[in-house]
Amino acid sequence: MALENIAPAAQDAEPKYLQWSPVIAGALAATAMSFILVTFAAGVGLGVSSTTPTWRDASAALWILSGIYLILQAVVSFGFGAYIAGRLRRSLTAAPSDEVETRDGIHGLAVWALAVVIGAVVAAFVGLAAANRPSAPTITTANSSAAEPLLSYELDRLFRSTRRSESLAARPVVEPTCWTR
Repeated sequence: MALENIAPAAQDAEPKYLQWSPVIAGALAATAMSFILVTFAAGVGLGVSSTTPTWRDASAALWILSGIYLILQAVVSFGFGAYIAGRLRRSLTAAPSDEVETRDGIHGLAVWALAVVIGAVVAAFVGLAAANRPSAPTITTANSSAAEPLLSYELDRLFRSTRRSESLAARPVVEPTCWTR
């Protein structure tokens, strides 16, 4: 009779193989870290970009650097989430080291999987919000793009000569008499 009372308590003392509380906490930490790092990269990318349509840095080195950064941010954020899950997980009582490593690995894999699912859900919501946005009214003015005047100016500079012809040089320059606001 005394053994029956002790046996259930001993079973409850042993933690389950996969503990979901540390996995969820680690996945949320990984998603937050990934969001911060991607937002930082977007800010840097927008900071070095130019609105001039003739200046575009589409070099292969920039593409490779961006790809390497995305891979590194994924490794760092998922590693951070797995570390959080490993630190929050209840430890095993008198377990061999290979069993502890296996359970830590399973927790890290669960963090990765849950963080990817959370990221996919967030991306789906952003996509739905962008798709359901009311369409902008069509622009019917002569300059439908903000880049057209700049492009016209640069094309004008490209095809005009720097010297003035003699017929233009002989004409007097007429200055405006009044300025309108």
